[in-house]
Amino acid sequence: RREVMSVHYSIETISSDKDTNFTAALAQNAIENESLSFPSDYSTVNINKLKINSIAVQADFTNTGAALDLEVVFWNTDGYSNTDLDTDGYIASVLFSNSDARQIAGSGQYYYESENSFKSPIYYEDADGTGELHVGLVNRSATTFHADDTIKLSFVVEPIL
Repeated sequence: RREVMSVHYSIETISSDKDTNFTAALAQNAIENESLSFPSDYSTVNINKLKINSIAVQADFTNTGAALDLEVVFWNTDGYSNTDLDTDGYIASVLFSNSDARQIAGSGQYYYESENSFKSPIYYEDADGTGELHVGLVNRSATTFHADDTIKLSFVVEPIL
C-alpha cells in the first residue's frame, strides 16, 4: 500500500514593508514599483500563479497633510512598465479614492480597502519566475506624497496549483 502525502496551501497575506518599500516622494501620476516576495512555502513547489482576493492600504500622511487618491498596478515581471508592449507585463490596477480613506477618531493613520473598485479576484502570474508580486503605487492626487510619510500595502492571496 502506498501513501500519498497531501499538501494544502491556504490563503496568505503578502505585505510591503513601510521602511523599505514605497519610500520615495511621489508627485501627481508618478509611480514607484516594488517586487514583494511570495510566501516562502510557495517557492518550495514553484507556485507562480495567484488569485488576489483583496487589497488593503494603510498610510500615515502626517507630512503630506491629506489622504490621497492612489492606484495599485500589477505587473507580471520586474520589468514593470517597459516601453515595448511585447515586454510590458501589465495585468490590472485598482483605484483607491481619498474619499474612501478612513481614520479612527478622525486622526492618525488612514485605512483604505479594495471593496469599492476591486474586481475580485485578480488572477496573477509571476511570468519571470522570481517568486514575487510585482506592484506599482501611483499617486493620482495633485498633492505630492511626502517621502517622510509611510505606506503599507497588504494583499490577501491564494495559490493556483
